[in-house]
Amino acid sequence: MEKIIRDDPMEAGEGILHHEEGVDLIPANIELSGMEITLVNAMSREFTMKSYLSGLKKDYDYILIDCM
Repeated sequence: MEKIIRDDPMEAGEGILHHEEGVDLIPANIELSGMEITLVNAMSREFTMKSYLSGLKKDYDYILIDCM
């Protein structure tokens, strides 16, 4: 998400873990809580995740988002 906010180039599938059972995951860690502070001042912050996922959706049938 930080690279999207800064418009840094990203490799295809960066941040995705591929599980042997055929399920891919993008896990969160403690740095994600710090990202919330960065998103407060980001332009178009509402579309940050959408921007990342739009490049991935052609490779997946379903994308599930687990959030609070």
